[in-house]
Amino acid sequence: MVESRNLKISSGKKIIFAVLVLLVLLILLEIILQVAGVQSRRESPFFLLLKVHEYPEYFQRHPTLFWELVPNKQIKGDFIAKGEYRINSQGFRGKEFEPDKAANTIRICCIGNSCTFGWEIPEGNTYSELLETALTKNYPGRKFEVINCGVPGYTSQQGLTLLKDKILDYRPDIITLSFGWNDIWGAGKGITDREQKIHSRLIINLQNALAKLKTYRLLKYVLLELSEKKGLESFDHENPAYRVSRDEYRENLAEIHRIALENGIIPIYLTSPAPDARVYFGSGTITQLEKLFEIHEQYNHIIRDLRDTRQYWVVPLATYFQNQPGLFDPELKDYIHYNQAGHLQVAELIANYMKRYRIIDNIMGENNLNR
Repeated sequence: MVESRNLKISSGKKIIFAVLVLLVLLILLEIILQVAGVQSRRESPFFLLLKVHEYPEYFQRHPTLFWELVPNKQIKGDFIAKGEYRINSQGFRGKEFEPDKAANTIRICCIGNSCTFGWEIPEGNTYSELLETALTKNYPGRKFEVINCGVPGYTSQQGLTLLKDKILDYRPDIITLSFGWNDIWGAGKGITDREQKIHSRLIINLQNALAKLKTYRLLKYVLLELSEKKGLESFDHENPAYRVSRDEYRENLAEIHRIALENGIIPIYLTSPAPDARVYFGSGTITQLEKLFEIHEQYNHIIRDLRDTRQYWVVPLATYFQNQPGLFDPELKDYIHYNQAGHLQVAELIANYMKRYRIIDNIMGENNLNR
């Protein structure tokens, strides 16, 4: 009996010892990986061509938005395009702002993807910042606050969720919406944004905590390399499924419109510009981007149709950008994000649109703002 008890104690000690040894080895491995600066990054199998999940320095997982920018962050790194980006306490790019809107202030939230965020655009030159300057000039003595709510990689599905989860709390008078490019990216495993599994806050917090460990990221990298196809290899080219289908895109925009109007917000949609192939490649040139541009234009057509059939407010940026050189990367290495000249053009077009249709004047009249 005594021998059996000693045997159990001895076995228990061995297990504890083994666990302690494993823990020490994991700690040593983590230290080595940290010191060596080892990076193990691989795109998510569910969001093709997007690597936000592999950059916990800049992004964190979110239960309904899938990801969001890490608040209170000064970004300068190897994923966010070259430059420095200030992320405020609300998790958006730009200067700090109070969630509660100040009195006698017209607040505008610019919701969108990396084009709105300002990919490679220096601080002070994004169209949201330039729009605030333009409106202040057009309406002397009025107070405007334009907030950049663009997040890299976002689709209209995420924009709809963002509006419900965060933007409504800011009580904006106007929202602008710019989506399209990410909506037409391939849906990994054929699972659209709308079909993505929603995890609990507990699981999301655990994933965010573990993602800071290089050991965990290396293990995940190895498992994905062994079990998952890379990038577009997992995309069904014969029967493509996009992150947001055309029907879902229309439904998302309509739902955004409904929610905005119910909350006294004016929604203004922006068609999404693409570089003109004739300007960049010459007339008659056929490029591999032709099909992509064609699909992109189909999503723009949905916005125009909503304007024509339901009287949505729409600023036709894509039309204004046509036949204009110098608004994108001259070498067309980046055919999605417009440059500083493009951002200035966008800001001026939105400001002129608001002035032409007296949108600001009507808001000031309805809210009895000081004249």
